[in-house]
Amino acid sequence: MMLSQLSPRERVLALVVLSLVPICLLFVSVFWFIGKYNANNVAFYGLMSRINEEEAKQASAMKASQRRHYYRELSLPANIGTASNDYQIWLKNLVSDEIKMELKGLNPRTGSILKYNNRPVGQSKRFSLTVTANLEQLTEFLHKFYSLKLLHRINAMKILPQTVGGSQNKKIRNGKLTLNIEVEALSMVDAPIDREFADESLKLNQSLTEYQAAILRRNLFGPANNTPVVSARPSSSYTSGTDVKVRVTGEDADDSDQLKFELVNAEINDAQLLPDDDGRSAFLSIPGQPEGKYEFTIRVADNGFPSKENEKSFAVIFKDRPVPKVEPPKPLPPPKPKFLHAGETRITGIVKDVTDQWIVWIKVRTTGEKFQLKAGDSFELDDKQWTIVSVTPDSATIKVDDQQITRRPTEPFSSLTIAP
Repeated sequence: MMLSQLSPRERVLALVVLSLVPICLLFVSVFWFIGKYNANNVAFYGLMSRINEEEAKQASAMKASQRRHYYRELSLPANIGTASNDYQIWLKNLVSDEIKMELKGLNPRTGSILKYNNRPVGQSKRFSLTVTANLEQLTEFLHKFYSLKLLHRINAMKILPQTVGGSQNKKIRNGKLTLNIEVEALSMVDAPIDREFADESLKLNQSLTEYQAAILRRNLFGPANNTPVVSARPSSSYTSGTDVKVRVTGEDADDSDQLKFELVNAEINDAQLLPDDDGRSAFLSIPGQPEGKYEFTIRVADNGFPSKENEKSFAVIFKDRPVPKVEPPKPLPPPKPKFLHAGETRITGIVKDVTDQWIVWIKVRTTGEKFQLKAGDSFELDDKQWTIVSVTPDSATIKVDDQQITRRPTEPFSSLTIAP
């Protein structure tokens, strides 16, 4: 009805406008939906960001709580006065009694209060330590100091090598060090009240030997590395064709240095240098050679810092075995004269027995033998048979080897010549 009252041009314009209205409404709806979707995404990601921030804060709080608990477990006791005295005693015992350093001074210093948001959370205590030690003791001190599970640290350390003798510009280091060490220990306000620093449970189970050996071999503060010395007999003689071993020894004033032997020159190609188990000697193995003189040079080097070496030359002489001389047999020496006991034989008495016969008593002084004989009896002396011929009150007649002698008491029998 309304369109019938419009002119054709107005009707066309009205139709165009009416057809565009749904399209505009569609575009408006799409853009509204997109706007709402983006707004929701912004709100969602904002919410997720807040959630992440809260979770991060919670995780940070948990880590802070764990770290606080960790610090609390490693802290000095809460009473800083008592803790300071106990820690000073532990430090003194560690230096003087365990490591045997020469303690020059151990003095407490003023510490500081640690705060968080103006709230005290801990208090530190500082100590000044002065000792005289060698590098081995310094290494042991650092090992034991940091092996103790405690809130303590070394803030500063000044190492001054000691020197002796020489001029001002040529001082010789004696291996001793003067150490000035600044130590700081921390006590948390909520730490345990008591703690034994010597408790083995507070110490880390770490080995000192390996890295101490590596450090000591490169002791920059010690005396200069000594040159090793190799020694062997200047010359040795052996029978031609005989395999031999020549001992070579090395010496080094630095006991901890390890020695290495090397054969640098040999006139025998098959010669070999075999190190001994003691690390301070070696054997030069040489196969048997014809007669002649053979030269060798041995080098020994240590593992000091810096390494030093030395050489030694010596000779090995092979000689043919000499032909033994045949000497005529030596004449046997004449036999020694046989000792005759007759010279020490005496008549010690002459008596009558119960049958009214005279009995002569004879004693051999050298053997202690005693005989009591009457006429007709015999005895053996000097492998001879002696027979009593007759006995009178003051003498006795004796027969031996078809000879007769008459002897009185105390007269030796040897006046009679008797062949041995």
